[in-house]
This record gives sequence, C-alpha cells and structure tokens, in this order.
Amino acid sequence: MTASIHTFPRRARPRPDPVPDDAKPIGRAREVLVAPDSESTWCCLLTDDSGGSELAGGVNKRQALRAAIDAVLKFNAEMTLRNAWPTR
Repeated sequence: MTASIHTFPRRARPRPDPVPDDAKPIGRAREVLVAPDSESTWCCLLTDDSGGSELAGGVNKRQALRAAIDAVLKFNAEMTLRNAWPTR
C-alpha cells in the first residue's frame, strides 16, 4: 500500500487592524467576587459600575467558585484568580 502526501499552499490571513488609542471595549467592566458570607457559608457577587447582584449565597466554597466560573463562561470573559480583597 502506498500513500501520497500533497501539501496545499496556505491561504494568506489578513492581519487585524490595530486598535486605535481611543477605542473602548464593548460592554461594561464586570467583576466577580467570591467571599465568605458567614462563618460557614460563601457568596458569589457580580458587580459592575451600576451596582451588583448576588449569583450565589449561603453556599459552600466550591459552589460559589462554580457560580463564578459559570458567569465567566456566560460573558465569554477572561478570568484571573486573586487571593485578596479587591482594591479600588
């Protein structure tokens, strides 16, 4: 049995235009905070410039982290983990 391999030329991919300096992101900046709610429960809060909402409350740490991951996937966002209280 014999086989032949034929390579095809790659299609030229256009480079994306550079983003201008005054470009603004689409949507608004959001932040998800996972924090202790009480002695034994945790909460997951979604905040932005106009306020915030509770995604999960009175849950264990894993459930709160899962709610945060679900929010990141929903908004197709990047996620950075930081073990500290947010500072603004």
